[in-house]
Amino acid sequence: MILDNNAISFQEYLEKKYGKGANRDILSGVLTKDLREQADFINWYLLHNNINKHKLFVHALFHENHSVQYKNPNSGYVIYYSDEHLESSSNDIVKALEWMGRDYILIDAANKTFKQLEEYLLPFHSRTKYEVFKEFENMLLNSDKVLILKNISKLKGSKDAKIKNARSFIKVLDDAHFKNITPKADIIFIDTARFLEDAWDNIGIYLNILG
Repeated sequence: MILDNNAISFQEYLEKKYGKGANRDILSGVLTKDLREQADFINWYLLHNNINKHKLFVHALFHENHSVQYKNPNSGYVIYYSDEHLESSSNDIVKALEWMGRDYILIDAANKTFKQLEEYLLPFHSRTKYEVFKEFENMLLNSDKVLILKNISKLKGSKDAKIKNARSFIKVLDDAHFKNITPKADIIFIDTARFLEDAWDNIGIYLNILG
């Protein structure tokens, strides 16, 4: 099965390597074989990591979140290093989501208060911060959208408040099982390495990271 002009499925990779009808026993052998003996697999990975890096990242994140049983979902974190890199990373993530057929909400939090983030979901209605957060929580627990949060590090407020806000979003999905909900939504942050460093002790364990 061809996924697009540049990417092939892992099953097709197996069949190219081992012939038609490659089965789970062969797959197990591939996954347990020493990587130093799999130069063609490493080349396959390097190829897609170079030309399909963002597609590979979101595909792996969503597969892990929604196809692996008994695992709390992680959020994605895409690091940017300049304004130009921020825009190119944002565009590539959006293209990857469109490629996967996922609906998304893209939020740039820079220079906004938390309450102003409401405008991305509903007409602004002077709700409290708690009420705005509950709207986001409802979206994350009851839809299959991807919430892309750019620049939460540049929200108005203290550094501690920004870290707390990021953790609160993440924990909506991570704690959904306590409400007997298996979430279909996902979260991807696009932010600086500095914010990730500052927030690491609070959110690092919950993240898949693309540097």
